[in-house]
Amino acid sequence: MTACNEPVFDVSGPAWAIKAAISDTCILNFGISCRLCTDVCEVSALEFDLSHRPVGKISVNQEACTGCGACVAACTFSAITVSELLNV
Repeated sequence: MTACNEPVFDVSGPAWAIKAAISDTCILNFGISCRLCTDVCEVSALEFDLSHRPVGKISVNQEACTGCGACVAACTFSAITVSELLNV
């Protein structure tokens, strides 16, 4: 993008407006411990909170999430989706 001499790229915002979301089918909601998604998130956008009993809860830090999708592939229960945000 920086090598292009033409003003065809809009660099005022993020490259894309997609973010991860965790559904109710996350196995943590059923009392089964799992943190595969947090293990693969390079930017630590998936935050584990043990104060939610019995085994914790994972939430998405929307500011940190890059929408890369690594967590989608790691979730063996298809509880994570990556989609476009409506109000960016």
